[in-house]
Amino acid sequence: MTQSVMDELATMTVHRETSVGWDEQSLTNETVDEDGNHYIDRPGFAAGDPHAPLRRKYDDSDVNELRSYLRENTGIKGLEICSPDEIDRARRIYFRDGFVVV
Repeated sequence: MTQSVMDELATMTVHRETSVGWDEQSLTNETVDEDGNHYIDRPGFAAGDPHAPLRRKYDDSDVNELRSYLRENTGIKGLEICSPDEIDRARRIYFRDGFVVV
């Protein structure tokens, strides 16, 4: 790995905003085959998200609008989120729901 990649990975987080994974050159709503080749509107394979912004640019106004919407409207209403020290609670939720978010 190059030093710039190592530097980028050293500061990567999954709980704060990050630029890791943003490639402005990537097509939006992309679908790829098993070899990673792009297929756009490949019948019977997958459909792109019609709500996705048209550009994959971190500071694009449509991206910011979607980001704000998703902050306020999470995917599962009432989803319980555990902190890493809540082991017993996480276990109870896992056995109740079949998954848990930590």
